[in-house]
Formats: sequence, C-alpha cells, structure tokens
Amino acid sequence: MIVSVLAVLLALLSPANGRAQTCVGDCDGDWKGSVAELVLGIEILRGRYALDECPSFDPNEDSQFTIDEMVTAVGMTLDGCPTRTGTFELNLFSNGLERTALVTVPDSVDLNVPVPLLLNFHGVIATSEIIQSVTGMPEKAEAEGFITAAPQGIGRSWNAGVCCGDAQAQNIDDVGFTRDLVAALKEEYRIDPDRIYATGFSNGGAMVFRLACEAADLFAALAPVGGSMAVAPCRPARPLPLLIINAVQDPLVPYGLATASFNLWRDYNDCSGEPVVSEPTKTATCETYLCKGGATTLCGVTGIGHVWPGGATNPGGLFRATDVVWDFFRESIVEGR
Repeated sequence: MIVSVLAVLLALLSPANGRAQTCVGDCDGDWKGSVAELVLGIEILRGRYALDECPSFDPNEDSQFTIDEMVTAVGMTLDGCPTRTGTFELNLFSNGLERTALVTVPDSVDLNVPVPLLLNFHGVIATSEIIQSVTGMPEKAEAEGFITAAPQGIGRSWNAGVCCGDAQAQNIDDVGFTRDLVAALKEEYRIDPDRIYATGFSNGGAMVFRLACEAADLFAALAPVGGSMAVAPCRPARPLPLLIINAVQDPLVPYGLATASFNLWRDYNDCSGEPVVSEPTKTATCETYLCKGGATTLCGVTGIGHVWPGGATNPGGLFRATDVVWDFFRESIVEGR
C-alpha cells in the first residue's frame, strides 16, 4: 500500500505533472487507504517535515483518505501547513513552559496582505475565553478585519511587576511569552509589524503597562483598561501611543492609580501643552495630550465598578471600551516607526 501511495505522490510531484490533475489514478473516487500510510509517504518524500504536526487534512475524521484529501495533503508538501482560520488554541513553549493562547482569525481577514494583530490580556482568576467573551473582541475583529489573540496566564494571572498571583510569585517571564506568541503568529500569518496592539483588563491591564515599559519596540499602540502601573523602574525603548481607561468609582483599582500612571506616561511620551478634553458619552471624560510618541489619553468612566466598560458585564454602558480601544489603535501613528 505504501508503495502505491508513493508512486502516486511521486507522479504528482514530478515536473511532468506539475500540480495535481482533476483525475489522479482513481477517477471513480472509490479508492481509500489509511491516513497513516499517506503521512508516512509524504514524510519520506519531503524528508524534513512531519506533516502530522499540521492541522488535520482528514476533515471527516474517518482515519482514511479520499483522493481529494490526498491531493490536499500533497499540496501541503509543496506549500507547508495550511493557514488556520476561525477560533483555535495555539500552543507554544516559552522559557521552558508550555503556554497557550486563544486565537481568532476571522473570515473577513484578507490573508494575502499584512494584517493587524490585537492581543487581549485577561484579568486575574479569569481566562482567555472569558476576556474574549466579555470584551466581544472576536466579533470586533470580524467587523474590522484583524486577528486577535488572548494569551492564557500561568495560574490565571500575569507577572505585571508587583502584581499578581502565581505568575508574579513564580516570576514568570510574561514579556518573553508575549514576544514568543507574536513571533509564532508571524510564522503562520502575514502580521503587519506596524499594526501590532495590546489591551487588557485589570491584571491584564497592568500587564499591558509592563509591555509598554519593556516591549515598546514590539507594539504600535497600547490600551490598558482597569489596571495601573505595577513595575518599576520603567524604561520604555521609545514613546508610543497609550490609551488608559479606568472607572472613576472602581473599588479595586482606585482612579488615583490611573491618574498617577497617566502622569508617568505623559513624561515618558514627552507630552507638553494643554490637554484636549472631550466627553465621548455623558458617562465618560477623556484627556488627550499630543505627544512625541502620539496621543496619550486617559478616559474616566463614571457609574460603573471594576468591569470592562460597555462589555458583557456592563451591557447597558454608554461608553463602549472595545470600540474606543480599536478606534484609538486604528488612528495611532508612531513617528519614525
């Protein structure tokens, strides 16, 4: 059986045949063999890549292949793994630890051109699934045409500096994990290096502040929500656009911490002059400085506690943080980047 599979594959891959033809040895389509035999044949031909590491090319999961499935597999030998779309869990190793992220690649994304990437960091005791559900970021990605990935923290937490949970207690290198995650996504997709963004809530927001301090070279703009600076010293590689969103009555992250973080970033981003004050809704007031690194903005939202404004846990909120964050990212331009 393996010999016959190899014969067909060699014929398909030979210069005389070029790409697979409409009829490949079994025109009535009733011949089947085992997927394991096919994979072995392809591995022998390819000589350098284990195809079973790719996403499954056996869509009906019957452990057999049709001629169509075989042709798809042969295409993989020529082009590598097919690009995944939809929502899936990405697994990778970072600093010796197995890490995961929930990735959504919407059908609206044109994978033939460079595409924006938005990372979304969950809060402490939450998960990647929860933050995507609460913020509605996958739906926003579908509407706007970007890829979104929600990393999963160790012990449902992030090492944002002096906070929080198992990640901080174990001194997990979450900045390194973030870099590794972006690199892994760049290997599979045409990520636009000038449109990589990150947002997050609570402990995830504090993690975004740490990324601003230690990975500013990686991002075009950042938007922590319901968090504050938790790392010192902070030595950003360059100024960059920053949007801070916090609830004025937040009982867990006092608004004073948000304003203190805002003042620090006014210095880091070399801001000057007077701020532009706006009221996007009757429940929110924003101050924006036009700075060397782009806009530096603080939005205070009233009438809510420690929640994502306008998200699933605040469905009636007039201030829709997900929309505001994406609009800020879309409009952010970094000088000299």
